[in-house]
Amino acid sequence: MFSSLDTAGISSDLDTADWSVYKISKTSAKAKCIVKIIDSETGHQCQDQLVDEQMEIYISEAENLGVSDTDAKMMCANFRHQGGLKAVTRILAKTAAPYTLDYLYTASQTDTGNQVGAYKSRQKMVYESLKKYISNLVITADAAIQAAIKVAQNEVGYLEKASNADLDSKTGNAGWNNYTKYWRDIKPSFQGQYWCACFVTWVFVQAFGRPQAEQLLIEYPFTYCPDFALLFTKHADPKVGDIVLYQIAGAMASVGTKFHYVFFYIFFF
Repeated sequence: MFSSLDTAGISSDLDTADWSVYKISKTSAKAKCIVKIIDSETGHQCQDQLVDEQMEIYISEAENLGVSDTDAKMMCANFRHQGGLKAVTRILAKTAAPYTLDYLYTASQTDTGNQVGAYKSRQKMVYESLKKYISNLVITADAAIQAAIKVAQNEVGYLEKASNADLDSKTGNAGWNNYTKYWRDIKPSFQGQYWCACFVTWVFVQAFGRPQAEQLLIEYPFTYCPDFALLFTKHADPKVGDIVLYQIAGAMASVGTKFHYVFFYIFFF
């Protein structure tokens, strides 16, 4: 697709040009070609994917800096996009605790560094949008279930690993030693142990963030099925959104998975 749209030799520039100082006239054939590529359906998809990837990184950075509210983390992502990580830490340093959207916005209005302080109208627009669409957002139980399902479905085909190598690859370093990215992200000291229960925890963290996952799960993290099975009210007729425990020889031996080294059947039937 790229080659069919590249009518001005952009591919050659991608390989040889220094894009940190790349300059062309906006009326040139190359400029028009770049706009056409970016504005194509695939171009939009690439931009959406890049934004998703960046947001995951920025939100994670905010969490690591002690920001827990969803709207506050998104405001930090806005600062990060504008001024880099230093802008986020600079504004957090002058933000009253706890880190809320209101406090972050107040601090941003006093900022004098780089793009964040220079664009107060943008901060106001982002703040008001987050107040409207995130702060007052009411998430239904069905929406939360579907969010967890989406995370779980994206992991279909992930193979456990023979060692700590290639943990983020779905199929690389496949083995039978129970090494996974799930234990690495949730409880690294348990790496190499059965991971079906950990996977459920990981799904909740990915879908809702750790603070919310800790509130939603009856125990955090899930590690050993026979123990946490005692904490549940058990039903024989599971519904979409339920955590499924498999009973083997009278004991709860596996949770939420079937043939867990290949396929996941968590939350959906």
